[in-house]
Amino acid sequence: MPISSKPLFQIIRLWSLMLLFTFSLQAQEEIDSLAAYYRKLGDHYKETNKSDSALYAYRLALAKLVGSDKNAKIERIKIFNQMGIELYKLGDVEAQVAYTDSALAVLSWEDIPTEIRLSLLVNRTTGLSRMDQPQEQKQRYKKLLAEFADSNFHSLRAIASINLGKAYANEYFIDSANMDTAEIYFLDALKAAKEDGDAALQKQVEIYLATLWTMHNPAEHDAIGMLEKARNFYDSIEDTYKGAFARVQLATAYYFLDRDEEALALIDESMPFCLKHGYREHYLSLVEIGRRIHKRQGNFEEALAFAEDRMSMEDTLHREKLEADLAQLEARFRLKEKEQKLKLLEAENALQRKSQWLLLVLVLIFFILMVAAIWIWRNQRKLALYREEALQMELKTEQLQRSNLQMELEQKKRQLLTNTLQLSERNELLEQLKEDLQELDTQKSTALSALQAKMSQMLETNLNADPLWADFKLKFEEIHPEFFAQIKADYPDLSEKDFRLLAFARLGLSIKEVAALLHVEPASVKTARYRLKKKLNLPADQDIESFSASF
Repeated sequence: MPISSKPLFQIIRLWSLMLLFTFSLQAQEEIDSLAAYYRKLGDHYKETNKSDSALYAYRLALAKLVGSDKNAKIERIKIFNQMGIELYKLGDVEAQVAYTDSALAVLSWEDIPTEIRLSLLVNRTTGLSRMDQPQEQKQRYKKLLAEFADSNFHSLRAIASINLGKAYANEYFIDSANMDTAEIYFLDALKAAKEDGDAALQKQVEIYLATLWTMHNPAEHDAIGMLEKARNFYDSIEDTYKGAFARVQLATAYYFLDRDEEALALIDESMPFCLKHGYREHYLSLVEIGRRIHKRQGNFEEALAFAEDRMSMEDTLHREKLEADLAQLEARFRLKEKEQKLKLLEAENALQRKSQWLLLVLVLIFFILMVAAIWIWRNQRKLALYREEALQMELKTEQLQRSNLQMELEQKKRQLLTNTLQLSERNELLEQLKEDLQELDTQKSTALSALQAKMSQMLETNLNADPLWADFKLKFEEIHPEFFAQIKADYPDLSEKDFRLLAFARLGLSIKEVAALLHVEPASVKTARYRLKKKLNLPADQDIESFSASF
């Protein structure tokens, strides 16, 4: 029997599991630290407005976040959401929506913290608002408002209401009633901003309301006053971007109210402000308003100058965008180089930390292989002996079975031949007896004549009935199974006598022996064989014996 080494292998297995567990813990700690590092790196690039680099760092952080616990999944959701925001900045709103959907798919809706969930919805709906899906945009913002109904996230409710107001205001030329709906949502946003206590958000809503009132009900509201207050407020808190936005909206309001001189004065003052702070889009909006005012006044030279200024600025923006894209590519390339160097350093440090463990593992593996080799060698030797003995037993059994089968077949053949010879001898004896009775016919008396007739009738009956044929056929099929069935399938027109001739030919009986068995003349057997050969369509060089031997 094989050697029992269960205790030894259990100890080795436990030791191996402990080593693997230790390695897995160390590897997981290193992966978590790398994920945190890449996340901080992405946040740094985000704060410096390097969206491409931030996206690359966030992707590396996602690749390192392999944990399946809830905290790791929430961290992945945050990174997906932040990547969507950066993609929105780059203008790829479809990718932004896709990443937001990926974030929503990490956990079930109920397991995502409320603040993160609402932020995801806001970002997703904002992305959809940039796509040609206004109806879906409005439905999603309405769903957002329903989510915020019982929450204290007033700023998010204000953002949702602002976007709904903008969506309906953009459809003013389709249906003027949309202005009233837009006003309702802007007023709701203003209320939410006041409840949140966010003065900057409040002024932003007032800008949208004032712009709406300028086009809708300028006589009922002091839209100009609201826009001037918003501009002064943003200037006071040094929010230059929203201050520039307030100036554009104020110039737009002056334009719609036909206060051209005030609009031109504001444009002359705001254009350098926008250039100083790099707000080129606001600058272009101011140039377009100035061009329209001069065109309306008939100052075509001034309008042309504004148009040329606009074209020049657009060319500059296009060139700067190309340069910025090139710079982003270079920054991404440099970041990738730094990443490769960092990975190389990490690999070197990991190799140094694990060198001793690796040596220990190699020794352990060598020890396990030696024990396993000895155990396998001894068991293989015994297994080979068992297999050899089993093979010999199988060979002996097979030989014995073959010998028994051969003996049984020979016995049945001998019995069949014996029965056939007995049948032939019986027929010969009866034939001789019949001839003897015929010789007595010349000397018969009346009583002897009656007895002779009775015996001749009995002899004739026994010679022609052949009662042993059924027994002969049964024993013949034991030796040659399916013989008659195969021939009958191929030659269905053969008679019972034909089958007898074929069976006798299969046994190798001569014509004389067959004639004795059938109690006929040899010439009759030859004639019957000739006719059978015709029925079988055998060629001239093939006899019945070779034909029957093929079945």
